[in-house]
Amino acid sequence: MKHVTFHLPSFLRRVRIHGGEFDSSARAMNRVSEKGSLMTNEGAFLAQADLRIVRGSTIERKQMSTKTTFKRVALVAVAALGLGVMSVAPSNAVAQLDSLAVSLASTTQKTTETLTATASVLTATLAGTKNVDTLTVTASIVSGPAYVQPVLAFKESTTAVASITADSSVQTVTPNDTSTVSQATAKYNVYLKAPSVAGTYVVKITPTGGVNAAAVTVSIVVSTITYAAATAAATKSFMYSAITASNASVNKADGTFGYLTNDVGNTHAQALETMTAQACASGVLPETGNGCHADTHSYLVTTNDAGKNVASIFVYANNGVQAIASGNVQSAAPMSVKIDGPGYVSVGVSNYVYGKTAVEGDWGYNYVTKHIAVRSDGTTGKATITATIGGVVVATKIINFTGATASYAFGTPTKSVTGVGETSSVTITSADAAGVATNIGSGVYAFSSDTSVATVNSSQASTVVITGVKSGTATITVGNASTLAASTITKTLAIKVGAITAKTVAFSMSPTAPQPGEKVTLTVTATDASGNPVGDGSRNLFTSAGITTGLAVQGATWTAAAAVTLVGGTASYTFYAPTGTGTLEVSATEGSSTDSTTKAAITGSVTIVNSAVDAATDAANEAYDAANAATDAALAAAEAADAATVAAQEASDAVAALSESVTKLIAGLQAQIKSLAAVVAKIAKKVKA
Repeated sequence: MKHVTFHLPSFLRRVRIHGGEFDSSARAMNRVSEKGSLMTNEGAFLAQADLRIVRGSTIERKQMSTKTTFKRVALVAVAALGLGVMSVAPSNAVAQLDSLAVSLASTTQKTTETLTATASVLTATLAGTKNVDTLTVTASIVSGPAYVQPVLAFKESTTAVASITADSSVQTVTPNDTSTVSQATAKYNVYLKAPSVAGTYVVKITPTGGVNAAAVTVSIVVSTITYAAATAAATKSFMYSAITASNASVNKADGTFGYLTNDVGNTHAQALETMTAQACASGVLPETGNGCHADTHSYLVTTNDAGKNVASIFVYANNGVQAIASGNVQSAAPMSVKIDGPGYVSVGVSNYVYGKTAVEGDWGYNYVTKHIAVRSDGTTGKATITATIGGVVVATKIINFTGATASYAFGTPTKSVTGVGETSSVTITSADAAGVATNIGSGVYAFSSDTSVATVNSSQASTVVITGVKSGTATITVGNASTLAASTITKTLAIKVGAITAKTVAFSMSPTAPQPGEKVTLTVTATDASGNPVGDGSRNLFTSAGITTGLAVQGATWTAAAAVTLVGGTASYTFYAPTGTGTLEVSATEGSSTDSTTKAAITGSVTIVNSAVDAATDAANEAYDAANAATDAALAAAEAADAATVAAQEASDAVAALSESVTKLIAGLQAQIKSLAAVVAKIAKKVKA
């Protein structure tokens, strides 16, 4: 307790006594003060005044009125009050200028969320001394549909020693300075810790340790979080082998993800990026030791394999909208899995139940990380595993349950003609008796029918490397034993080897008679001294000037360069024929990759013909000839008409003459008939008579 000395004489000198009514009391009080004692008993004080220092006290008392008595009592009370107040002053003042304020009186949050950008910010302020004054703020739920912990999460402060306890409802703020009173401010985010029930929650923040700060409230409206359905594009899936002791765990894929996130310390996104980069190289299966994953896996089924776990598939569900984070409910439906073909599947990480289909249990589909275990049923064939979330297919994997290898097959060689002194390669695949792809392993061997033409590596898991020795042809054979004679499974491939320089280089074009503007293909053919195609690759068949043309062409795909990239001894270019007609010559000069020492010209030509113009000319000539023929026909028709007119006139005249002759004959005949009738009449009369 800090004490303050009260100087009574100084106090009394400052008291103005009116009407001389306070003289004896003042003198008494003054004398008491001079002796250094405190006036604690009013009776003792008055007795001391009568006996020792007061003259004529009786007269003075008589003169004092009731009003004076009240004034004297009031004055003593004031003095006592002053002494009392000063006597209880603390050694350290309590926090001052303390206050609480929130940036948002009402805000929003979604179920399962914690701190978001929409959180209200509490600002706590006080003025005080470090290690002495502390402002404590406590968050509590005043109302809401269910209890959920309110959290005050430290945001920032530069002037205070502020507590930063994670997931806490109570935080403290104290000044930085230990020597003087200073003002301190700290800010905290106010939110609910992953609420599960939607509704309106009221959070009350109560201060202690100050005298001025008042409690504040924040209303947080919680709505149910919704996620877009998982998509195949955003969902990632990885299949690992689980067939040997070191990889026997059925949740091998989950273990990989857990290792990257827990042991390495990657974020989920970083772990997924790492796993993506761990895809098996072409031809490599996710077997033990490869440390990679693949979409297709082959498993050799042997005796008593039924019930053995052969693969582990990890699915990380996402929709491309929400940030990748553990605990996000990416779909309103669990993951379902089916297997078409041999084998069984299960979903989960414990208490596996295997079948041709499996559905994720209610406990599991609140997680974005999902796991599928695949088990052999002891039979062979191709199995397709399909994972679906909310009706969307998010992953498809293939496992080939195979028998023993029964056949080999070659892929496409990297070169159709291998150059002398150069190499090419070809991959090999294998299959069982049913044609299902098998794991070729390392027990395949390659042999060359003519090592003077080409040599091969003696053994390679899935690739044969061919080295050209001289121009010619050879047959490559692969087998399942170290000697060809001992091999029971074989496959052959004919290969070609060509020199890397050309004896002849020729141009050919198609079509040979292009129309103006028609696309033309120019083929360069390079043959070595043995008559075989020059080996595949870039060869300097021309000088640096490259290919030139006698007429301007459009859209040529060659450049003014010496190099020509050959495949099978040829290279092709295209251009568009000129718009005119005539002969187009294409030429180049032999380059350094030719055997010639004189470097002759390489030429080719085509004739540009304009069929449309020629056809029009022919049509015009034919039309002219047709017109002439029509004219001749018209003249002939006119002459024929004239002849017909003459003939008709002559016929008419003949008819007229004939008519006249007939008329005369008829008249003569009539006269004869008349004469005959007269004779008959005469005869008849004579007969009657």
